[in-house]
Formats: sequence, C-alpha cells, structure tokens
Amino acid sequence: MADHIETPLAQQQPAPLTPGATPPPMPGAAAPPPLPGAVTPQLWKQGSVLLVPSGLPFPDVCVKCAGPAEGRRRILKLRWHEQWIYLLILVALLVYAVVATILNKKATLDIGYCARCASRRRMHLLIGWMIVLAGLGGIVLGIALEHGAPAAFGGLAILTGLLWVIVAAPILKPTRIDDWGNAWVKGVHPGFMAQVPEWRG
Repeated sequence: MADHIETPLAQQQPAPLTPGATPPPMPGAAAPPPLPGAVTPQLWKQGSVLLVPSGLPFPDVCVKCAGPAEGRRRILKLRWHEQWIYLLILVALLVYAVVATILNKKATLDIGYCARCASRRRMHLLIGWMIVLAGLGGIVLGIALEHGAPAAFGGLAILTGLLWVIVAAPILKPTRIDDWGNAWVKGVHPGFMAQVPEWRG
C-alpha cells in the first residue's frame, strides 16, 4: 500500500519545472520536441492519468501496488493510435492492421514492478489460458460425442479465457502517445498517483 513507500515520489523525482521552462506537452496543445537541458523531466498527473515524459525512468516504487519495487524493473513498450482507426475493422481486418501499424505511436517506459505484482499477473494469465484450453477440450469432446452442449460450453469458455487474458495482460494502458514518445497512461496505483504533482498548466 501507499504507506510502504519510504521516500515520497516528490523527493525521488527532480524538482518541478521552474518559471519560464517549457512544460511537457499536454493533450490538445501543440507540442514541440523536448530539448535537452530545456526542461527538468518529472512525472505529472491529470486526474487518474499519469503523464510520463519520454525517457524518464520511474522511481523504485511499484506502479501497481505503490510498495517498494526493491530494484525490480520492467521495460514496457507501448503502442497507441487514434480511436477512429478502429472503425477500419468494419471495412476489413487487414486494412485496419496495415493502417494501425503505420500510424502507431510508440513509447518505452522503465517502471518499478515488484515481485508480488509480477507473480499475481502471471497467475491471472495462467488462469486465462487454462480456461481457453478447457474450452478447446470441450469442443473436442462435443465433436467426439456428437453432442452440442460440450462444444457450446467450450466456445463460451474460450471467449471467457481470452477476455480474462486481455484484461490481465496490460500493466499500464496508454490513453495517448505523442510524436516524441511522451505517454499518458492509466492503471497506476492510487497510492503512487497521490505522490505525483497535479498538472495545472
């Protein structure tokens, strides 16, 4: 929990931007490329969204439980594209895949991620894939017995397992990535967010 953090994030991060310095780009604003030495990088938040300047490593605090990460790091490679691109799925899945690949924006995050949260995520992924395997077994059984009930149950189990994996797999979810690799992400523990300054630009 948040009370496990020995050193507040505000003390682990560089000081806030000084007057006159260029802030990190925010949604809806024209964003110039970050200039080396022009700003002091720092984590910011807007409500439940964490703004991560490009290349800024997180402190040694787990993003999922706000407890000490104890030196454990996780490199997240995030991809994001505009929401309207999903409409291309209605045209053709291949068209969507090509356009999304071209227009994807990328960000790399160096986060603290403790062993307990990593283990919990692996467990949920294992459960999801076991449900999928059980569903496949149900379909095979239904075919062998020439009975529809096991096959129907198997199909439902496969969908349930895949949804379980989709929900459990992401550690952080990007809500926006700009052209310079600055990322806006959700899914950070409230105890972590409580120690990050609010962006009021």
